Formats: sequence, C-alpha cells, structure tokens
Amino acid sequence: QEMMDFVIRDFVYSWYYKISSNQQFPWEVRNCMSRAISILADRMAEVDWVPLLTKGLVDDIASHLRLYKLARNRSRSPLKEGEARVAEADLESLFFDAEMEMEGNICRDSVCMERDSELKYLQDLSDLLLYLLLPQQ
Repeated sequence: QEMMDFVIRDFVYSWYYKISSNQQFPWEVRNCMSRAISILADRMAEVDWVPLLTKGLVDDIASHLRLYKLARNRSRSPLKEGEARVAEADLESLFFDAEMEMEGNICRDSVCMERDSELKYLQDLSDLLLYLLLPQQ
C-alpha cells in the first residue's frame, strides 16, 4: 500500500492537482494498480520458478558468455589477407554477428545499441504486459 501511495503521489498527484481536486481519478488509479498487482501476483504464483532459475536463466547467461568469448576470440584472431576491422565497434559487431549465427535470424543489436529502438522495444513490451495483466474493463 505504501508503495502505491508513493507512486500515486509522484506520478499522479504531481500533475493531477493542477487540473482538478476531485479524488475519483487517483482512487481509480489506485484500484487499477491493486488489481494489476493482484493479477501479477496470481500469475507469478503459477510459475514454476525452480526450472526457470536453474535452467532457463543459467542457460541464457551461459549462452551470453559463450557469445562474448567467441566475439573476443574473433577480435583477437589474425586478419586474413584483404580483411579490415573497425577497432571501436569491432567486439560489439562480432558479438551480434555471432548472436545472429547462433539464434538463427534473431539479433538484438538495434535494441541494445540504438536508444530509439530500445525505447520502442520497451514501449511494445509495456503495452503487451498491460494487455495481459489488466482486466478487460
């Protein structure tokens, strides 16, 4: 409850009281947040956390480390005749090239390296989570 009070104070009251003193809107925001948190808690209770944390997360971290090591090794390997390397972006580009090879046409370079793409990705993710979590009303 206290966390919701802070969120409403900082993100609703900060602008809402400039346009109205009616308490209905902040009350509706609080109810909506309570429902969303309740739904999220229910759905999180359904997750089998042990395999997610011991297999899924560990596999993702290991995969990331493998990609980094592969990119680092490629960046240190001698160039073949006629090859050129861009020094600054080399490790990053090699990392994302290796990711593309490993994942099969999935590459997160734009999301990781371009601010606009990152914001668009996070907005899309937020929209999806709101659609899945919030009640239909």
